[in-house]
Amino acid sequence: MSYVFGDLFDISGRVKEIDPALFILYDQKKHKYAVKRTKKNGDAHHVMTVDKLDERVLTRLRKYDLQRRGAEDLIRELEHSEDMLEQQKARELRNTVESLSLENFDRVVGIPHFSLGGI
Repeated sequence: MSYVFGDLFDISGRVKEIDPALFILYDQKKHKYAVKRTKKNGDAHHVMTVDKLDERVLTRLRKYDLQRRGAEDLIRELEHSEDMLEQQKARELRNTVESLSLENFDRVVGIPHFSLGGI
């Protein structure tokens, strides 16, 4: 496989507009193009295989990219809702502990808690 740096319609350059991590390889044995994405660790993830480099490649990549970004937004939203739920549970637990400690203050100390306001 060899990198495709330039082609008739500059598809190899225009895929970088969609995602800078995308690149195109040409498989000389199969006579096909492979679109791949570089991961953070340096490995390449296969995105799609095409016979010809034309506008359809960009259209499919844009559609795929929108779906991928939509999924990432959904994951972020789920993580945010989980964080909010954890904060709510922590507040409820703190309130429960506080109310139980105030109710039992009279028995433990022997002085009603409402009479500790001032001297």
